[in-house]
Amino acid sequence: VADALSSITQIGAATGQDEQAQKLLTETRARLDEVRALTKGLKRPRVLCVVDRVPGTLRGLYTATEGSFIDELIEIAGGDSIAPPARTGFGQINKEAVASLDPEIIIDMAMGAKSAKLAEDPKEVWAELSQVRAVREGRVHVLRDASVIHPSQFVADAARKFAELIHPEAFAAEKK
Repeated sequence: VADALSSITQIGAATGQDEQAQKLLTETRARLDEVRALTKGLKRPRVLCVVDRVPGTLRGLYTATEGSFIDELIEIAGGDSIAPPARTGFGQINKEAVASLDPEIIIDMAMGAKSAKLAEDPKEVWAELSQVRAVREGRVHVLRDASVIHPSQFVADAARKFAELIHPEAFAAEKK
């Protein structure tokens, strides 16, 4: 997240748009703080974020781990990332490990699965792990928004999307 915020300043300087960059930076920081405030004090569910897998299957699972931008978004959004550590911030995991981790929430961001040719029903795919709490309780969330994969000027939007999935109760009043 710090890199995304720093990039706003650097791009503003490089394009001669310092004032607009500072305004965007201030707004982005305020929106990140708003997300943190909305989820502060709430139970921190155990979250597993799957960033890639073989479409239609639970093979070739890759998760966001500690040190990744996505791990930081999960923390800002009021969750605890439970993916096993990896050197790069992303690591491969098998479905048996998912079962043993027993996440309360799974965020499935596998982008290749959205192709019409590879259409799938994520609920059917994840039903294979019906013993996992997130699957049993219907808390497997599909997120196919490319703007949340990479740190950018949309970092506050990404944090909010994660918070809405992790803590929908914090946003219930807005939806009425």
